[in-house]
Amino acid sequence: MPASVIVRTDEELREQRQALLNEAGMTYEQLQQCAEEWALSEHELSLWNTIQGIDFLLGNE
Repeated sequence: MPASVIVRTDEELREQRQALLNEAGMTYEQLQQCAEEWALSEHELSLWNTIQGIDFLLGNE
């Protein structure tokens, strides 16, 4: 069975990143601070990890 590949433009990734921040109800900086303090719920941690992955793809390490 062939592997599936998802292709997204940079703009689509930025939109997804903003949607994830909206879902978390925090700014990037607030979410980052909570992550550094280990103060995220399981769902928020999942959002944070996805945002970090998007940042990597966009070259924003």
